[in-house]
Amino acid sequence: MEGQGMESLNAQQLAQIQATSGAGSSGQNPDAKKQESEMRDEMLSQILTSEARERLGRINLVKPEKAKQIGDLLLSMAARGQIMKKVTQDELVDILERINSSTQKETKIVYSRRNIDDSDDEDEYDL
Repeated sequence: MEGQGMESLNAQQLAQIQATSGAGSSGQNPDAKKQESEMRDEMLSQILTSEARERLGRINLVKPEKAKQIGDLLLSMAARGQIMKKVTQDELVDILERINSSTQKETKIVYSRRNIDDSDDEDEYDL
């Protein structure tokens, strides 16, 4: 019963945040942004354990856009009822791995070799 109450509360809060952020974030005053941020943090604290919340905070220090993406995903999962209990650090790591594998960019290394005054010139071997 408590899980359903938390789920409906999260869904209502998520809808309210989305409604306020849909009004245009560039024209919002700083108080509204601060209130939205506080509500978001409160909702995340309801669905994350303290270890998971701490890990998300460390991610936020390094990559704020990635932390926002993860927070949005967690809040939408909670609103849809996919999260029935608090998310642990291990579950958060699994979510991070899924996000990273889907958005991972392939790196390509290119070696540029220069042939300027090589000591291996073939002319030296001609006798």
